[in-house]
Amino acid sequence: MSASAALPPKPIVFHGRDAFVEPLIRLLDQNETARIAILGAGGLGKTTIALWLLHDAAVSKRYGKRRLFISCEAFVSADAIIVALANRIGLSASSDLLEAVLDYFEASPRTLLLLDNIETVWLVGGPVAAVESLLGRLSQITSISLIITCRGIVLPQFVNWSNASNATLGPFSLEAALESFQDRAGRRLSGADEETAKELIRAVDMMPLAVTLLSQLAQRGNTVHNLLARWNREHTALRSTSGEVTRNNSMTESILLSIKMVSEADKSQESIKLLSVCAMLPDGMFPDVFEKMRPHFENIDLAGQTLCDFALISIGILGELKPLSPVRHFVQERHPAQSKHCIALRLIYCDIARALPGGGTEAYVKMAAKLAPEMGNMSSVLLTLVVQPSQEIVDAVTSFTHFMRWQRPTVAIALALLSHLESHPLWKADCLQAIGRAQYQLGEFRSAIGAYTTAAQLYIEADNSSLAALCKREAGSTHEIFHEYDEAESLIEEARALYAELGNDLGEAGCVFDLGGLARCRGHYVESIERLQAAKQTFTSHGWSFEVAQSSESLGITYRDHGDFESAVFQLNASRSTFFSLGDRMHMAQSTRHLGSARRRQGNFIEAERLLQEASQLYTEDCDTFGLAMSSREFGQLRRDQGRLVEAIVYWESAQRDFAVLGMHKETIECRKEADILRSRTHE
Repeated sequence: MSASAALPPKPIVFHGRDAFVEPLIRLLDQNETARIAILGAGGLGKTTIALWLLHDAAVSKRYGKRRLFISCEAFVSADAIIVALANRIGLSASSDLLEAVLDYFEASPRTLLLLDNIETVWLVGGPVAAVESLLGRLSQITSISLIITCRGIVLPQFVNWSNASNATLGPFSLEAALESFQDRAGRRLSGADEETAKELIRAVDMMPLAVTLLSQLAQRGNTVHNLLARWNREHTALRSTSGEVTRNNSMTESILLSIKMVSEADKSQESIKLLSVCAMLPDGMFPDVFEKMRPHFENIDLAGQTLCDFALISIGILGELKPLSPVRHFVQERHPAQSKHCIALRLIYCDIARALPGGGTEAYVKMAAKLAPEMGNMSSVLLTLVVQPSQEIVDAVTSFTHFMRWQRPTVAIALALLSHLESHPLWKADCLQAIGRAQYQLGEFRSAIGAYTTAAQLYIEADNSSLAALCKREAGSTHEIFHEYDEAESLIEEARALYAELGNDLGEAGCVFDLGGLARCRGHYVESIERLQAAKQTFTSHGWSFEVAQSSESLGITYRDHGDFESAVFQLNASRSTFFSLGDRMHMAQSTRHLGSARRRQGNFIEAERLLQEASQLYTEDCDTFGLAMSSREFGQLRRDQGRLVEAIVYWESAQRDFAVLGMHKETIECRKEADILRSRTHE
């Protein structure tokens, strides 16, 4: 027998599987025979790994020409495997072909046998017992080392598998996927192309088959930017080759096979229905949602277990059920969720969104931590609701937008909803207010002023003075950023008058707080401190910890600018501590930055550096351009005070660029002038 002559070639590209492969090579190179299973979802490279094992130098030396590869892809029964084995080793037909094959191997030198894609005959064909019995008989022959590849995560019975605890493959790591992509594409990537390639690879969840197909397209001249656009349009319909479509050149065909296996295993089709619901959730279905969906299925536990067994979903570290991205897109397109399941899922997330707490509370901190892993789910589901607005949907979207502005601000869903609210002015006002607040956090200040102003007018027309006053306050505070103090004061005073008419002392206190900050900007420090202390006293009497912290922060800034650094440090430490306990990242970063500035002015450069680094890290993580610009300016001042002028110039130029992006012309000009002054000093 020269079985090795029939082996497929060794894989040309092979990355990121060393931790999985090396223990298996040691098993195959030992004196005892090995029983190895390679399990996992379709498209994860099980066959590639098996062939790598067969062609490994140590394995090849040990088994020589007695390495036998049998593809089970076209088989429908255990008998077909027996016939293929007999043909490969040169046995003629007999009345008991199985015994003849087993006798042959019993009398032969050590052989390595790979049965590839055994799921097509074990899980899809039949009967199951016959295949498991055959594997059991083969495993009892001491001269055979056995390898199988199989979709799913279930091991066939009657075999003592050598790697039972580590038989299931996962996707590539990002690094391995990128190396594989570049090797197959035939070119190295750098800069923007490398970042786009990473985005593309992440979009397919590092699935090896998807990475291979995309890299083949890249090898033919497609840019990574074009491939990302194509993936976003075509998803699993994207193919790398023409001619015959197989599971090896088409993600669609590979996924179809897994869907077929599940459909045959679960005649009720509940597994496919559950998969369709999971496909609506990019972050996976978390245990709480799974339990809430339970009444809508006959046996949701069995359905979930079946999907796991066939590796169409995996269970994440938080217990979430999640299909790989290509599977998710395929199911969304080919097997959309039933109407009753869509309605149930949307109600679940709508109710969660409507109940989201506002920032600055302990409840917010707890909910932010709980929902952080599935913000993609919330966004995805809410986007499906905006086309048919109702009070509940408006409440859900605005609540979610307000909630997110303290973490990762977004206006995408609220803007999508806004386009459907022309005939609902009050809903439109609510949506615009949420958009304005998020735009403020994103540094889109002019857009925020427009949103606040329109919302205020709509509230006035709807006779809602309280919300109109709030929007005027927020518009006024945003004008202040552009040093438009007259416009800011006019709007804040209008808001204060509305609150006074309503007898709303907390609203009035908020306006007094804003006017205190405005007085500081104008250099009226004594007036600023008086107003801020008055506002803080009112907030304290009502137990409003967030507003109290804001007042402490603003007082700290005023004391700092007035030269009272000890008072500034005291107030800023208090505000920073409160914001930290409330989980308010934006204000925590802001207080930290102002505290760093106060320390710099005290001459404590080491502490100032530490605080500014901490603030910059928070701004970077939250993609806060305004915060980063302010931090760069502070660092420029710190380096200037330290006499490190070249480094200072770099920071001032960075701040200049960010301020220019934000449309803050005065700050842009100031940073450019400061950089020019420092450059002239370096040439003195």
